[in-house]
Amino acid sequence: MGTLVGGASVPTLRCVPMHQTALEFGNLFFNTYVAGETGLSIIDVGSQDVCGSLRSVAPLGSNYIGIDFAAGKRVDIIISDPYCLPVDDNSADVVVSSSCFEHSEFFWLVYNEILRILKPSGIFYLNAPQTVTFTDTLSTVGVSIQTAVLLFKIGGKGAVIQTFCWSRS
Repeated sequence: MGTLVGGASVPTLRCVPMHQTALEFGNLFFNTYVAGETGLSIIDVGSQDVCGSLRSVAPLGSNYIGIDFAAGKRVDIIISDPYCLPVDDNSADVVVSSSCFEHSEFFWLVYNEILRILKPSGIFYLNAPQTVTFTDTLSTVGVSIQTAVLLFKIGGKGAVIQTFCWSRS
């Protein structure tokens, strides 16, 4: 336990692994859509390894490039503008982003950038956590919901979207 000014006790923060479902679904994505492929160009938007990274489950032999706002573990390119990724048009085979879009004020602009850098046959994996609460007559209760992985195509480019919700209560 830590102590605040005034003597109040607070729990000590510690690093816990990347949300287990995020890592599991990232692994499932790679194993389902690009298993056995080598030499892939993979761009990870929001790549900083705070307590885990999709890089750890990416196919071996890939050219994996991590992009983030801050220097850190698993960050290869530091950006200042998420709406202008420093990657050539139609150059990425795969773009992944886990637990990042919910931090972007204009996430649809980041999405447009990702579509710009994907090759015509490229595929995008997005994992975006959300918090959902349901209200009953007595109290507000956090409810965990796990949604299915969804694959769709936009202009010939594939996108896999996986969201999950959890309660902090």
